[in-house]
Amino acid sequence: VANREKGFDDVLNLAAGAPQHDWYVTGRLGAEYCDGPPPMPAASGRLPRPAYLAALRRADYAILMQRPEYEMTASGSFLDCATSRVPLIGLQTPALSALAIGHGPLGYLLPTISDVQALLASETLQDRAAYARFQANLSALHQSRTVGHLRPLMLQTLAV
Repeated sequence: VANREKGFDDVLNLAAGAPQHDWYVTGRLGAEYCDGPPPMPAASGRLPRPAYLAALRRADYAILMQRPEYEMTASGSFLDCATSRVPLIGLQTPALSALAIGHGPLGYLLPTISDVQALLASETLQDRAAYARFQANLSALHQSRTVGHLRPLMLQTLAV
């Protein structure tokens, strides 16, 4: 759900400052954004999961502006990005930083909103080699979380 707690106000501000990029909300808007016209292009109502994943896969990047307070909270949006190999642009969080240590950069995870604004204004996003690395790292991360990969580890742990 796109809401203030998850940094959606920051996303709206980034979009206003970077009109050269196409912006689209693939998830649901939080209740605080449902009065009046949508703040940016969005699906009307909740997208069925296949339509949501198809929209996500069409994206070049996903913007996740979660605050560091998110700590190690699981993010369904992040997991969908990893599964779909859609690199991230957003703020560093402990959880995402820990995953990047284990798998390599997952996109552009930056310390401040100002850094994200500068990135969006630069030509850096055109670096196809970096993009391919991000996708490979996301694919490896996703693969490391599959049942086929985790099953032997779980069986080994249970045998001890």
